[in-house]
Amino acid sequence: MKKLIYALVFLVAFSTSFMSCSTDSNSVELTSICYISSFKLVTVKRTVHTTSSKGVDSTYSTTVNASALRMLIDHRAGIITNVDLLPNGSRLDKVPVTIAAEGSIVYAHASDTSSWTAYNSKDSLDFTHPLILRVLATNGKSYRDYTVTISARDNEAYNYTWQRLPDISDMKDKTSAHLVYYVTSGIDGGEYPFLFTSDAGGRFYYAEPSYASSNERLPSVWAFNACEGLDSDCDVTTIVSFKNRLWMSSGSGKVFVGEEPRVWHEVQQQQAVRLVAASSTALYGAILGEEGYTMASSVDGSTWLPTTIDGAGFNAPLTGIAYTQTNGNRRVLVLADAYTGTEDVPLFVWNLLEGSDEPWLPFNDVATKNSLPRWQHPELLHYNKWLLALGSGDKSGQHKNLADIYISHDNGLNWKTDSYLSTPSALRGAEGSIAAMVFQEYVWIIAGTQQWVMRYNSYGENL
Repeated sequence: MKKLIYALVFLVAFSTSFMSCSTDSNSVELTSICYISSFKLVTVKRTVHTTSSKGVDSTYSTTVNASALRMLIDHRAGIITNVDLLPNGSRLDKVPVTIAAEGSIVYAHASDTSSWTAYNSKDSLDFTHPLILRVLATNGKSYRDYTVTISARDNEAYNYTWQRLPDISDMKDKTSAHLVYYVTSGIDGGEYPFLFTSDAGGRFYYAEPSYASSNERLPSVWAFNACEGLDSDCDVTTIVSFKNRLWMSSGSGKVFVGEEPRVWHEVQQQQAVRLVAASSTALYGAILGEEGYTMASSVDGSTWLPTTIDGAGFNAPLTGIAYTQTNGNRRVLVLADAYTGTEDVPLFVWNLLEGSDEPWLPFNDVATKNSLPRWQHPELLHYNKWLLALGSGDKSGQHKNLADIYISHDNGLNWKTDSYLSTPSALRGAEGSIAAMVFQEYVWIIAGTQQWVMRYNSYGENL
């Protein structure tokens, strides 16, 4: 406490001397006010690990400008911390800071408050452990303590973290699978994820995730139950969520609706429809006509209104997705195989700007370079403001199942793989049905009996 006592004595002596030399108009009043009004990091040194194209690991040092980092000052709890995490590899032992306060500042490590040091703006502080900042009032008696904790990521912000969850043994005999979540209404309304599957006998099942504890965000097991009211040719890969209900179509073009995942009933409609996607305002499906499929929309699953689709017709509608851009535009994307034979040609992509008078626009053809493989079982996801695509069953045989995840930054016009986003080796070439879904901040992927989750590291720390 010696340095603190000296600081207090000096502060009181300075204040008294100043007052005795002041005129009435310039006098300084002793006060009990003491608080930190601003706390900013200046620069932080960082050690970066890198791997060369030949697989050789190396490190180098760099400096990060941390002045724009958002800081939280909680005066009531006496806590200061960084809202935005520092990059992985940041060195916290010598960090220059800029502090503004009402009062004078001394500091000490929280684990050892036997000695205090007066703060100087040229100091570099050690944040490898929590630090206590004590603000001393001008009356020489009052003070306020703040515990400062500075944190850095333990992963790379622009990478993805994968985690394999327990395998799902009940998926061994399933021929198809689909992951979907829907929002229920009423007092208990909320978002609930479900896994839907079918087997070779035309039986259908839904599975609810079971969590080890109330704090768990990822499921430990899935509990399977039988669905009721479905025809044997229903296709679980067409299930979409719309108006707090689940919708599915069959191979013969029937539409079924479920108020909850167990019980389904048929919707009476005049046209055979294959469901493709659902937005917040409409269901989207493909109607089979004499010249192939055309796109249509519906608000009740019964009456379908054809919409103009530009470009070549398609033979096998596969999948689609409805999403909202950051600028508020609502879009619907459809993938389809528009060719015959086994050539290595891309999946065709159509995009619709929902609510406009524009027709469906074709985004690529056989000459497009940045396109998607000719998967027969594709999955589309909207994640981290981007579109992700993955799949299995490439018709040309040139692309392994789940070998790559493709990203589009321009609403499906161009698709490219990303060196940051590569599937784990155990997942590449996986056999069996695949299903994928974005739920909360995770991408969930089920391939055969394997179960994986992936998260963009900027969404949080390691799982």
